[in-house]
Order: sequence, then structure tokens, then C-alpha cells
Amino acid sequence: MPSHWTPMPRQPNGNEVTVHTVRVASHSSEFQSVLQEFQKTAGAVAITSIKRIQNPLLYQAYQLRKQKMDKDNGGNNERLLFHGTASGNVKKINSQGFNRNFSGVAHGKPRLINFRADYILLSSFCNNPFLL
Repeated sequence: MPSHWTPMPRQPNGNEVTVHTVRVASHSSEFQSVLQEFQKTAGAVAITSIKRIQNPLLYQAYQLRKQKMDKDNGGNNERLLFHGTASGNVKKINSQGFNRNFSGVAHGKPRLINFRADYILLSSFCNNPFLL
């Protein structure tokens, strides 16, 4: 797991929880990095909080897929993307990962992720958007 992750809490039976949400401190380099990337396209919008979602199973699956894609593509072509969704989808995405069924539709095609934060903020496919 990433070295900056906080330890996963344990359930009363001793097992680790599956998903852990951590509020990122506003003075941290992690917060400032995410804020800077978001504001590159969204402008100087007010950010009230940034939360890191820790899900070891999804992270491990991501790492395996990333290794294969890096090998197939001849190197790392990873990009930071933004995802807007309705508040009712957040828990499902955090525990199960992204699913096209959680997204809206534009021009007959599902809208799931975008590299432009301003596009997510202006989109009309979700009420009370949460960004992941």
C-alpha cells in the first residue's frame, strides 16, 4: 500500500475495514497537489475538503492493471482524471470501483471521467456533484 496511507481501522472482530475515508489536511503536500491539479482547469473555486479513499483491494487490482498497461504501452501514461457523480453513488464507487451505470449520459454516450475539472463542475448529469 502507499506509504502515505493511514493504517486501516479494524472492525470489532479484528478484520480490517474494506474502505477507509481519510480527510486530507489542508496544509499537506497531498492536499496542495490535488488542489493545484483541480484548479488548473476549474479556476479558483472554493475547495472545502479533500478526502482520500483507501481501499486496499481496489488499489491492488489497479496496480496489476497498471503494470500490464505500462508494459503494453511501453511506459507509464497515467493521467489524473476527475469524476463527478451524484451523492448516492459515492459509497458504491468507493467500495466497488467505477461503473458506467453510475454515470450520466451525453450525446448517447456515458460520461464517466474527464481530465478537465471545469467540465465536471459544469455538467448537468448529476445533482449535488461529488468529485472523486
